[in-house]
Amino acid sequence: MCPCQTSKSKFKAILFDKDGTLVDFNSTWLALYEKLALEAADGDVSGAERLLKIGGYDRSNNSFLAGSELAAGTTDTIVRLWIGDGNATRTAFWKARLDRVFLEDGPAAAVPVPGLHATLAHLHDEGRQLAVVTNDLEAAARRTIENFGVSHLFSAFLGYDSVKNPKPAADPVHLACELLGLSPGETVVIGDNLHDIEMARNAGAGAAIAVLTGTTSREDFGHHPDAILASITDLPVWLAANGN
Repeated sequence: MCPCQTSKSKFKAILFDKDGTLVDFNSTWLALYEKLALEAADGDVSGAERLLKIGGYDRSNNSFLAGSELAAGTTDTIVRLWIGDGNATRTAFWKARLDRVFLEDGPAAAVPVPGLHATLAHLHDEGRQLAVVTNDLEAAARRTIENFGVSHLFSAFLGYDSVKNPKPAADPVHLACELLGLSPGETVVIGDNLHDIEMARNAGAGAAIAVLTGTTSREDFGHHPDAILASITDLPVWLAANGN
C-alpha cells in the first residue's frame, strides 16, 4: 500500500454492494430461493412458483426483476411479502428461518463474479479502503467475503441489521464513513440495483456506479448512475480517469 496514493486520491473508499456486484446472483441464490419458496408453500409446487413470481423471479427469462424483494429486499420485506403480518408466530419463525439461510447457506453457496480477487487486490494496493454495504445480514456479508479469501482487503462490513434504516436510506453510507474516518464525498458506491444508486445520492456519496452483473439492465439504470460498468473489473480504469 502506498500512502502517497491515498492522499492524492479523490475517492478514498469503495463501498460495494454484495449480491450481483461481488456475488453472482443467479448462481448463488436461485436454488436457495426455490427451496425456501417450496417450504413456505408447504410443499405445494404451484404455490412456491407464485411466491417466487411475486418476489420478482421471472421463470421465462430465468432472471430476477430489478428492484424486486428477492433481488434487493431485506429479510423483513421478503417475509412481509411471502408470509404477511397476520400471524406473529409464523412471521417470527420465517424471519429466523430466512436469516439462518442467509447466514449459513448463502455464504456457502456464494459464487464470486469473475475477476473479483484481482480487482479487489488492485484497489486495495492503490491505498483505497474497501467496505461491503448490503441488505443482507452483516455477519453473512463478512462470512461470504471470508469464504472468498479476500476479507483481509476489507475495512468494514455493513448489513441491513447494522443500521436503523437500510438501503435506499443514507444510513449505511454514513455509518461506513464513520467507521472509515471519511466523508461521504470521499467514497464511491457501486452496486447492481437502483437501491444502491439511491442510497449513494441520499448520502451525498462522491460517485454512484452501477454494474451489469446483477439484476438491473442498462435501460433500467437510465441516467441515474454516474457511470454504468460491465462489472467491478472496469472500476480501476474508471477511477484512474475520474478518481485521482
